[in-house]
Amino acid sequence: MNVQTRKDMTEFFTKNLTKFSKEFQQNMDSEEDLSTESLRTYIIESNIPSLNKISLNGFFVDIKDTQDTTLKIISITEKKENKKIKIFCDTFDKRFWSLHSVDDGHLINKFVEALVSQNRSQFDFPWLFNEFMHKLSSFGTNESFSIKFRNEFLQSKSDVDDINKLAMRFWGNNGKKIIDELDKVSVLERGMSLSNLGVKIHNNGSFINDNITHKGKFTVVGGDSINDHYHLINKVRASYSKVISNIESNSLNYIIKDQKVNIEGEPIIIEFNKEIKDLKFFIEVITSSRQPFRIWGLPEFLHDDFASISAIDLHSGDKIDIEATKKWLRIYLPKGSCGNIITRLLTNIQHYFDSKTK
Repeated sequence: MNVQTRKDMTEFFTKNLTKFSKEFQQNMDSEEDLSTESLRTYIIESNIPSLNKISLNGFFVDIKDTQDTTLKIISITEKKENKKIKIFCDTFDKRFWSLHSVDDGHLINKFVEALVSQNRSQFDFPWLFNEFMHKLSSFGTNESFSIKFRNEFLQSKSDVDDINKLAMRFWGNNGKKIIDELDKVSVLERGMSLSNLGVKIHNNGSFINDNITHKGKFTVVGGDSINDHYHLINKVRASYSKVISNIESNSLNYIIKDQKVNIEGEPIIIEFNKEIKDLKFFIEVITSSRQPFRIWGLPEFLHDDFASISAIDLHSGDKIDIEATKKWLRIYLPKGSCGNIITRLLTNIQHYFDSKTK
């Protein structure tokens, strides 16, 4: 089908929806059903005004315009195996774009991860921290969820912590109640990081069942209403956009007037529910330039329990200052900087250190 408008795209996706629910692959290492007929949508955060060219190792990428100036078709060929996929890129929201596809799920994941993760890409995921993931339960009926936690702040395999690794998958009714009950189990509470939530929406006899990951990926696993799929994406996008706007509205601005410096805004504090054992090692992990934190930094230790870090966000190139103790991080975000670094830090600390961090 020759897609040139949003109407064309909607008709194309509607043909790929099924009216029966499909079970997820029951694999703890898999976040979703990656069958080729599933419609997937990725929200990505963009700091560039438009998409005209993509240079990416391992892929040939061709971008074509449509009759709609905010809808582009990305044709992708993986160089190694010569596999081809097609993605519809919707840039109607100038900051949080949507990438839609019904092609090979593994290859789409690989492409999107590569696109977002390269340094200075100006792209990022919407990092849906635990509190935000819990909120998604109110958007519809909670049909499933996944918990995935792995402590990356252990210095050796012999280290013992409250919980080092936790993975579980649930399908069924009353998902939110079960999450709340699991949250009360002391041996599990520090590892209760929601990586995936199944949300089902009913509307006038139609329905959609979407699987949503903590990195803003939506997979249709059943249903017949593409409009409800769009509606859910837009609702999540609007909620997340509000979070980022609130963060950026408090960014620091220095105003010099009459030889006086006035400071607008305030630092953002991330508080740990458990105390960091080795602050130096903790800082090495989060400022190592590696995924998923994507931060480079030079720490200066004023004493064992306090460090000042000059850092760069490798997503945007923004310079930020961080103060770190064993109980909290204080982030100074300059005006004009991308606030997504805050949710990226918080979400990944929740998934790799302590899910109770706020």
